[in-house]
Amino acid sequence: MGNLASLIGSTVTFPTQGTGAFPFIGQFVYILIGAMHGGGVVGYGLAIIFFVILLKLTLLPLDIANRYFTRRNSVQLAKFAPEVADIKAQYADEPLKANRAVQAFYKQKGYKMGGFCIFTILNLTITLIIFMSVFFALRTVANFNVNEQFKNDLRPIYLKYEAEGLFNANSGDEALQKAFQDEVNKVYNNTRVGFLWVTNIWRPDTWTKKTYDWKSFRSATANVEGSVFSHQEMLKSTYTTQDEWKELTKEEQRELRSTFIADTKEQYQTIFGALNDKNSKGWNGALLLIILAGVTMYFSMVFNMKIMNPKKKDSNTGPPKEEKVGYGMRNVKNKTDGPALPQVNPKTMGMIMKIVFPIMMVVITFISTAALAIYIIANSVISTVITLALHKPVDMFVKWQDKRKTERGDKQPEADPNIINPHAKYFKKKPKGANK
Repeated sequence: MGNLASLIGSTVTFPTQGTGAFPFIGQFVYILIGAMHGGGVVGYGLAIIFFVILLKLTLLPLDIANRYFTRRNSVQLAKFAPEVADIKAQYADEPLKANRAVQAFYKQKGYKMGGFCIFTILNLTITLIIFMSVFFALRTVANFNVNEQFKNDLRPIYLKYEAEGLFNANSGDEALQKAFQDEVNKVYNNTRVGFLWVTNIWRPDTWTKKTYDWKSFRSATANVEGSVFSHQEMLKSTYTTQDEWKELTKEEQRELRSTFIADTKEQYQTIFGALNDKNSKGWNGALLLIILAGVTMYFSMVFNMKIMNPKKKDSNTGPPKEEKVGYGMRNVKNKTDGPALPQVNPKTMGMIMKIVFPIMMVVITFISTAALAIYIIANSVISTVITLALHKPVDMFVKWQDKRKTERGDKQPEADPNIINPHAKYFKKKPKGANK
């Protein structure tokens, strides 16, 4: 299994239409992976890894911009930390007023969250859209190839031996039965797609069966392009023309379709029942891809959080400690009136994310294909490499930029020191019922 042949594998075919909320992205995935796959020259698993590398390089400018704004935001907040601490100490008994004063101070210093927030939200949105699109695309490729293998490679063997009378009730030709089993196993091995220790890449890297049972097969292939359960396939299998179909009653159509499904089920179970133990029994994988998906995601998040939010060594590095404000914006006059805002500790939230996200990846890869696990692992590893590679250059550029501004003597715009809240105009509305 762990040889070159398992890396190259068999040729994978791709649908012509994308699926999911953004089908054009799925189509783009098919084109890129299909081009890298190159008719079996590079295996499907390796093609997915190369696809992730190309995708990361394509999105690198956005990634650099996001890291730049995040790091710049962190440095700016760290510079303001002493003043912010003094303001909060001044209004220690009035959290809402302290929050307004901090906002006014930020405005006076010319600090804006706009660019940081925009790029962070944009980066997260694009990342989520791409992940979901790739998820649906890889699942569709799996279902499409399972359908194509049965329809174009395995079922013709059944039909050939059926014509020779092998499956008749009175047939006891052992030589013909052995020939059928040998041919089914040979064709299945030639069309099966594996990767390293994974026997069937369309199945999870677990103790699951190497092939689909009938119920799973029907569920997976019912809606794929060119499905073996499609109306066109039914007409071909039953030798019924479209015109003849239209002349049948609804009851006759349902009966004909039920017969077609029953015949397909018999074909499927006979074909996959002929597979030898090597192709049908035992674990499909070894759980390694699933474990690696969780581990690589965890370390990717750890490295990213440590680099983007380093511990404060002096007054110029690291973000300031965030205070929790427990009063809603409606509490302008009476801080005890109305529900309090939920108090969230950023450090605790980061710890939760480092645990939840890896667990999510383990669950997803446990129930999905081994191909998706390869994508998740490659994405986490390459993201970590990019994070480590960009940290120093981005940090040096932000510090150089800050030093240059200081040397130029750039001054921040002044603000009215008497205004505690830069958005105070929103709180000047008269209460309902007041005289105009």
